[in-house]
Amino acid sequence: METYDFFKTARCLIPKLSNLIFGDMHYEEDDLTLSKTQCMLILEIFHHPTRCMGDLGMHANVKKSTMSGAISTLENYGLINRAADITDKRKTKLILTEKGNQLAIKLKAKFRATTTEKINTLDKEDIILLEQSVLNASNILEKLEAKNNGKN
Repeated sequence: METYDFFKTARCLIPKLSNLIFGDMHYEEDDLTLSKTQCMLILEIFHHPTRCMGDLGMHANVKKSTMSGAISTLENYGLINRAADITDKRKTKLILTEKGNQLAIKLKAKFRATTTEKINTLDKEDIILLEQSVLNASNILEKLEAKNNGKN
């Protein structure tokens, strides 16, 4: 039986999807200028407030060398605070301040609108096909995740 090489197919999809969603990501408003990396970190913290700093960097695809500077800037802007993990003092959690939480809500709306605007340039048939494809991929990945976690 031939094995399926997932990376052969997926390696071109992931950068295109990332570019569609995050390609224009930056923020300049209210005396604040944030890079794509800083915006991604704010959104990661917003959506996953219990992740430690290392996990956030991995999920946002941010290198350790970039992470330190980005986090320091976000702290200086008063958007996040660092806190030691209660269960493991070696880990650091990043917590959004009220200002950071408000910004995350703005960022989420901005990037949702930008992505929707880009997708709406497609024909209706292509939009339906894209939506079905994303839902199918998501369902299959959930099944795969369940199998890998022993939840068959």
